[in-house]
Amino acid sequence: MKQSFLHIFLLLLLSMTAENASAGDIAVKNEDGVTIYYKSYGNELMVTYRDNNYNSYSGNVVIPDKFEYNGTWYKVTTIGDNAFLNSTGLTSVTIPNTVWRLGNYSFKGCTGLTSVIIPNSVTETGISVFQDCTSLASLTISNSLGTIEYSMFESCSKLDNVTIPEGVTTIRPRAFFGCTSLTSITIPRSVTSIGGATFRYCSSLKAITIPGSVECIESLMFEDCSGLETVNLEEGLRAIEGYAFSRCSSLTTITIPRSVTSIKFYAFQGVDFSTITSYIKNPFAIYGKTSGMGSFSVNTFEKSTLFVLAGTLEKYQSTEGWKDFANIEEVSDPYDLNGDEKVSTADIQVIINEMKKSETEQSPDYDLNNDGKVSTADIQIIINEMKL
Repeated sequence: MKQSFLHIFLLLLLSMTAENASAGDIAVKNEDGVTIYYKSYGNELMVTYRDNNYNSYSGNVVIPDKFEYNGTWYKVTTIGDNAFLNSTGLTSVTIPNTVWRLGNYSFKGCTGLTSVIIPNSVTETGISVFQDCTSLASLTISNSLGTIEYSMFESCSKLDNVTIPEGVTTIRPRAFFGCTSLTSITIPRSVTSIGGATFRYCSSLKAITIPGSVECIESLMFEDCSGLETVNLEEGLRAIEGYAFSRCSSLTTITIPRSVTSIKFYAFQGVDFSTITSYIKNPFAIYGKTSGMGSFSVNTFEKSTLFVLAGTLEKYQSTEGWKDFANIEEVSDPYDLNGDEKVSTADIQVIINEMKKSETEQSPDYDLNNDGKVSTADIQIIINEMKL
């Protein structure tokens, strides 16, 4: 669950050595008369910069997919490290669908860039590709990417709506750090890992759903997301790390899925909940009110209501940390679909009956995995619960 510091070091080392960070050996005007600088590798070209002062481009730049130069045809396949770095006059860029990689810092500091489409041909990027593009408001991400790299969109302060395409499996630390206008982001179930501080200081973010494919909410992930009002944690989540939701001051309620086995120190520091619902059947120790590093705030321990599954009240009252809640009440199990106070094959039959209806007629109460439909996946949830 912890980030690989070796991996981070190697990536940073790569960005410093930058084997492809060099000025071009070919300079060719595109159809609009804009000079673009390239470095050639056989018949393939990497877009690069004019000289080590960077800031090589301005206005609208359309990168061709291929062209003839001195009797030889070349294809543009990569955008090199630092290629458009600090090109503050760049307002738009068109990346052809022959490009498969965007290099480290390739568009960092392009403060005039307002929109970008990363074509589906792009399968890999370096770090900090669009960091500090403070005017970037519209974004389309390649559906061929597997990883959103470190600090890729950090401090893109105009970015307000992001959809991560299905197929992305990893979002690296600080990917959307400081995107202060970001109000919504859609994370698909293909994502299995989201790095620390990924959404830190996203102060306009209102709601977030963490799919059950993600096992850990890493440290500082949502710290200082002061506008965050709704958090949906799906079953499958295992751990909530330190400071994960620290100072998310607009949060007033949260539901903790039964799959969670660890809530670390200061996870919800500075959050004063009115209600918490915990579906954890066998509560584990958390950092309590007098520990000096409580998993929840002192006000939450003293003033909120903790709702727990029927039959687990005594467990919570005798477990370190949880026992510090002044108000604990029991609620019925949401997987007890027929109301007989137990989870059994009778509840599976309820789902089977619901599956016979059209999707528009199905009740969302039986969509246990929140995928928008009642299906065999929901039956599997009941089966897994019956095994506990």
